[in-house]
Amino acid sequence: CSICPAGKYAPTGSSQCLMCDLGKIPDDSQSECRTCAAGHFAALGAANCSACRAGTFALAGSPRCSRCDSGWAPAADQAACTICEAGRFATPGDDECSICPAGKYAPTGSSQCLMCDLGKIPDDSQSECRTCAAGHFAALGAANCSACRAGTFALAGSPRCSRCDSGWAPAADQAACTICEAGRFATPGDDECSICPAG
Repeated sequence: CSICPAGKYAPTGSSQCLMCDLGKIPDDSQSECRTCAAGHFAALGAANCSACRAGTFALAGSPRCSRCDSGWAPAADQAACTICEAGRFATPGDDECSICPAGKYAPTGSSQCLMCDLGKIPDDSQSECRTCAAGHFAALGAANCSACRAGTFALAGSPRCSRCDSGWAPAADQAACTICEAGRFATPGDDECSICPAG
């Protein structure tokens, strides 16, 4: 009796050697086929199960490795795909979910990071946007809310700070403008109402 060539098997009493199905290889005795473990694959006639390359995965008994869908990445053992957590993203072929850069956010299962609307910034987990408090502002893509400079104010969620109209001045928290009392005055850009000079 002749020994089967690599990549083929023969049960007891065989007249010829056979190839295993896709995703399977001959066992050590070449008497039957065994299934490739998850994270590995085997083409038709393969003698060994091959590990998936980075950025791909395979279920047990797979004939090839595949890329995960957008917003998913291969698990450490490349046996399945795992969804990207909020604040992370992945595109097909990526070997892991990447953290969003500062100033951007991503909901769970995202393929890209997004910028918040004007007057908003990503929360600490970079999973969603939060509105800047009054007296602060945020431009597009900002990572932090910035305090208004002296002489200006901003409502909650503002993209910029503004000067008050004549006769008005920013409140102490710079969240709004307050009208000057009798005997006081202010011009746009003043940080408080001033007392009129004598006379």
